[in-house]
Parts: sequence; C-alpha cells; structure tokens
Amino acid sequence: RRPPRSTPLYSSAASDVYKRQSTQSTWDSVIYQGIMNAGEKVCASLCWVFNKFSSLTSFPSVAGYAYYTIRKAVPLAMHFAPGKVNKYIASCTPELLKKYSPTWYLSNGHLQTLYYMWQSTKRGSGKNLVFSRDLVPLKDGGQISLDWPVNPSLESQFTQATPIIAVIPGMAGGQKDPYIKTIFEAAATKGYKMALINHRGGSKTELLTPKMYSGANSEDFEAGVTAIRKKYPTNPIYGVGFSLGANILIKYVGESGANCLLKGAIGINNPTDMNFCNIKMPHQLFGLYDKLLTKLLVRTAELQMPKLKPLEKEFGYSISKRMKEAKTIRDFDNCLTVPSYGFATSGDYYRKASSINTFHNIRIPTLLIYANDDPIVDPEVIPYDECKKNDNIMIATHPCAGHLGFYTGFSPKQWIGTPVIGYVHSLEGYHNQEKQEIYSHIIYLSS
Repeated sequence: RRPPRSTPLYSSAASDVYKRQSTQSTWDSVIYQGIMNAGEKVCASLCWVFNKFSSLTSFPSVAGYAYYTIRKAVPLAMHFAPGKVNKYIASCTPELLKKYSPTWYLSNGHLQTLYYMWQSTKRGSGKNLVFSRDLVPLKDGGQISLDWPVNPSLESQFTQATPIIAVIPGMAGGQKDPYIKTIFEAAATKGYKMALINHRGGSKTELLTPKMYSGANSEDFEAGVTAIRKKYPTNPIYGVGFSLGANILIKYVGESGANCLLKGAIGINNPTDMNFCNIKMPHQLFGLYDKLLTKLLVRTAELQMPKLKPLEKEFGYSISKRMKEAKTIRDFDNCLTVPSYGFATSGDYYRKASSINTFHNIRIPTLLIYANDDPIVDPEVIPYDECKKNDNIMIATHPCAGHLGFYTGFSPKQWIGTPVIGYVHSLEGYHNQEKQEIYSHIIYLSS
C-alpha cells in the first residue's frame, strides 16, 4: 500500500464545513451515530431510503435528511500551490465554490457509479444529440473520428474567438455517454462549441490497422487536437477528459509541455496511477466494476475482429476466444493491448501509460476533479504532492460523487458540467486580461 499523501499547501475553508458542524440533534445522533462511526455509507443510504418511505414515523426521515444535507452537500475542496493563474481562478470562479448536493438516494460512491453505468448502457442521455463526423488519419495508417454536435443556434453565434471544448471519453465511451450531453449543454450556455475526439476503434469508428486504443495513446489525442486547430486556426481549444480519457489528456499535456496546443485542461476521475488502480479495483464490490468494464472492452473489440484477426498468427492464440475468457481488465490487456503495443507485461503498460509520469512538465492551467469515494480510481492516487510542486495544477475533490457520477436532484442530472465550463470561462477571462495588459503596455511604450 502506498504511503499516505502529505497535506496540500492550500485547501478551501469551505471544504471543511461538514467537519466543523456542531453536534447533531438528539434524534439524529441516536439514529445515525452508529452508522457515522462505522463509516458504512451503503448502510446509511439504505437507512435513509427506509426512513423516507417508512409508515411508522416521519421524524427519522427528517433526521436522515439533516445527516445527508450536512455531511454530503458541500463545495468542492480546492487544493493548489500559489500561482497567478490559480489565485485568479480561485477568486473568479463561483462555480467551484458552490455546494454540490448529491441525489439523496445516490448518497455514496457505489450508488453514484452504478447509476452512471446503468444510465450510459440502458438510457444513454446523450443519444438524442445529433453529430456530424470528421475522420482524422494517423501516422501509422490508422484513424480516429471527430464528432461535432449539431446546433444551428450556436453556429450563428460562432466567431473566430469562440472557445472549443475538445472532449475525450472514457473507456469504451462515445456519443451515448451521459457526460457528453452534460458538457454540451453547459458549454452551450456560454456559446462554446464542443468536439468529441473518439478513440481509434471506438464509437463505431472503422479500424484501419490491427491496433485498438489504449491508455497510452496520447499521440492519437494530439492528432485530434491538431485537426481541430487546422479547421479553426484562431479559436482557443480547451481539453476535457473523463476517466481513461482524462489520463490520455493529461499525459498529452505533460508530454507536450510548453508546445501544448490547448489553452487549458480539465481531467475528471483520472486514474493517475493506472497500475495502482488496477490492483485495487478487483477488490471493490466483489469485483463487479472490473467485470462490467471488461465486458465493455470485449464488446468494443469484437466489433473490430475482422481487422484484429491477422494478429492471431503473430500472438499464437485465438484473440476472440481469449477475450471471452477474460474476467478482468488486466486479462483483457494481457490478451490484446500489451502485445499490440509491444509492452513487456500489463504492469509495464500501466506504469508507462500513467499520466502521473508527466505532471512535472505540465505548462498550461490544469484542473483535476476527483471523488473521495470513487470505487474505480482510488483516492490514494490523487496527486497532491505533484500539485504542490507545479502551480499550473489545481485539484478539486468531493466526498460523494463516485466514478463519473456527480448526480444531483430528485431526477438525477450530472452536475459536473457546471465546474468544468465555469473553469474554462474563468480561464478565458484570465487570458483576455493578459492580452489587455500586454496591449496596454505596448501602447504605453509607443507613447
């Protein structure tokens, strides 16, 4: 087990509100004290539901709601090293300071995560968006796709200075994922344009070479950003990544350093240390998440089997049969990803693909959003130490959001678009302010 992270330099006072609350009312203490002491969040949720619908008495429900409101409805906890950009963002981004209240019946990481998985596979809140698609050729003969949400009202407002939000989805993600519509709607409120950079072989993108995507494919993301830059040479581009996509995004940002084509980056639930996360995940909820994600990977790869078939002679085994036998993500990667990309082992792949290796070279404003109860990305990988040494990085955490959850409201809707677009909007203000200062300085010198 990795040693605990040291305390970050700066933490918002608002993040500790729930820790400083006075003693709860007598009924609240009697009903929930045991649960809070034991730390059993799942039990707390079940008790809440029971109290909500119990016909015996309504008073425990009031106590339950008080417990939920005080303990869970808190702002993001902000952690950052002192720096001009971070101080500006912290003071000029109200979206990062507002309280996020999780849906009361999704009051822990498992429920938030499972609801997201169910919604993305069964309900797909992004399925009613209409996209146009551009294909981007890659240097090795492969291709990725760029999906542009079609919105005539936004097109009429589009100018050469309108920000473009380049989104890279998570594992086996694409147009149907709930967070795609969430980011699109939040971006639309500011008049921003959005582009979805799909993985090679993902989101029904035809595979041209016998190689699926991996967590190390920062070159593919760079090709997508370059294509956007060629199409819109003057517009500022901001990168937003989710889960595995966040790892690829931040890896690209660190590798490119000062030459990064992005003006800013936001990573949500980034598996910063992929090897550590893959060691811990099989032990979460009896390995359920590992099994579900493995099935998604297998399903995506099976759609591309005609192109992957030639690899069987090189590998010496049936890829299709081996994939069907895979029980974990590590099994799948050992079957396909590791030999395809020339890694020695799955551990070698995870260590080299982890974005934690590039944090020291990040040269653009970067926001990393995590949930402390994320069952897939272990909280121990949150890079507090790296954040202390780089004043371009800002970390935001919340005690109850799960993995790609952040659901709020009785009819759950994802809240994550609010801080993401708020951060981009503040960065735009910062960059415009810098331009104005430079312009004023030039005028002063010329006079």
